[in-house]
Amino acid sequence: MGYWLLLESLILLSSDYGYCLECDRPVQFARLEIRSELFLCIDCQSRKELADR
Repeated sequence: MGYWLLLESLILLSSDYGYCLECDRPVQFARLEIRSELFLCIDCQSRKELADR
């Protein structure tokens, strides 16, 4: 749990906020409005969820 809190804090303080950690494309604003702690765009999140099955 502490790792994710630290990672979130570092990303929010950096200029990388709002960009996908996997592909570096911007995360859609609508996703950030709903959950500001999202680190993946919808495409990368979908791929991750399929791989986790």
